Amino acid sequence: ETISLNFKGYRRDVNKGGLEQDAGIYCVYRCTYDSSDSTVILKELLYIGQADNLHDRLADHEKFDSWKRHLNKGEQICYSRAHIGNKALRLRAEAALICHHNPPENTQHSDSFGYPATRILISGECEFLDTDFTIGK
Repeated sequence: ETISLNFKGYRRDVNKGGLEQDAGIYCVYRCTYDSSDSTVILKELLYIGQADNLHDRLADHEKFDSWKRHLNKGEQICYSRAHIGNKALRLRAEAALICHHNPPENTQHSDSFGYPATRILISGECEFLDTDFTIGK
């Protein structure tokens, strides 16, 4: 099966209140912010997750303090997200992304993928993500 994800981003943590209440996959990055042109420069993918409601999930995430420990001086947390409403496909896509990319803050799915072979196609704002890969049995 193929799952296509179109990532939107990048939203700094200070602006996460404006995140959609859609269901989807989210990526957490450490970044710097360039105020002269209002852009972020991504440094590292820290975490991949999924949520029924992205806004509520990231409003007070239990791993936030752990993510912050990765930051160097002048860096901050930012997010990208991809809408995917079907929960079964969302869980499968999350597991595939984690298993393939192995972000430092993910532990579940980091060494195994318990689903049939899955192709992931990614577009949009997807820094540090492979845009076309297949994982599984």
